[in-house]
Amino acid sequence: MVGRLGTNCINVRYSDDDGVTWKSSREGTCGVIPGTIHPEKEGVGFGRYTFDEPCLVPLGPAIACIWEEWGANSINLKWAKFDGHRWSTIEEIAQMGKGSTVFNRPYVHAVSVDGKEIFTASGFREGVFHYRDGRWQKESVKVPPGARLSLAGNKKVVAIAGQSENADRRKGPFVIRMWHRMADGTWSEPRELAREELPLSGVQGLNELRPGLVMQAYAPPNFVPIAWSCEGQKWIKFLRVPVID
Repeated sequence: MVGRLGTNCINVRYSDDDGVTWKSSREGTCGVIPGTIHPEKEGVGFGRYTFDEPCLVPLGPAIACIWEEWGANSINLKWAKFDGHRWSTIEEIAQMGKGSTVFNRPYVHAVSVDGKEIFTASGFREGVFHYRDGRWQKESVKVPPGARLSLAGNKKVVAIAGQSENADRRKGPFVIRMWHRMADGTWSEPRELAREELPLSGVQGLNELRPGLVMQAYAPPNFVPIAWSCEGQKWIKFLRVPVID
């Protein structure tokens, strides 16, 4: 959220009646995560009008919030945990690599496994980041920035990304690839799913990419549904991607 004074913050609310009413994550407050309010002078708000685009995932009895935080001179991958009553101190997910100057939106894509593990992909960084038993580590897979993640059958983690093979990222051909995390924790080699001569819809400029590729974060046991479209087209393509160990 960007406030009337140019302040930027993350506000978390929830609904327990199918969206009829919405409540603050902390009763009696506006729902802002403590420590996320930043003034315009820090390079956010009206100065650059940027948003952290947070992602929420189940963790333990409640949730975790993960985001790429814009600052005046850096972009940092951060997170905070909520236990149902209060938010934890905000922590930086360290040693995850420097943020790229070419970025994809959404900034963060994440899924949770049984509320105990978290897998996160970033619009600024290469790779997949894994949280388990109180610590984060970077998985050994070269997934490009902007990958989407899906959890098939609450067990199998899949990463899918669309990339231009042209030096000018606003042009095609575009290739959609998939990576699959095996039961032993290793990742498969990339598999090509589709190729388009036109750029995916939503690509903007050389530095900011919004590829028109969507996928279901929590999918059926044996496949992940994905959909995409290309610039200037009136069609949407849909694909059921099989997920087999």
